[in-house]
Amino acid sequence: MGVYPQTLENLGRFLQNARRSAHYIHVFLGTDLDMRSSSPEPVEFIEWSWHEEQETDEMIRRGEIEEVILLAA
Repeated sequence: MGVYPQTLENLGRFLQNARRSAHYIHVFLGTDLDMRSSSPEPVEFIEWSWHEEQETDEMIRRGEIEEVILLAA
């Protein structure tokens, strides 16, 4: 299954690593989501899950989310 947003809102951007790169990460909020079948290539597969804000905060505190880009977003 694939998740397809009908609306994308640009939330901004940030530098991936300000000391080593001028590469920006762009952050978007997708809403009005459609679930459709998809056939991604193996390298395109992204695992996703839904979490409430409080649960996400707890996951960060427990060290379950450490990826700097996810934390910045």
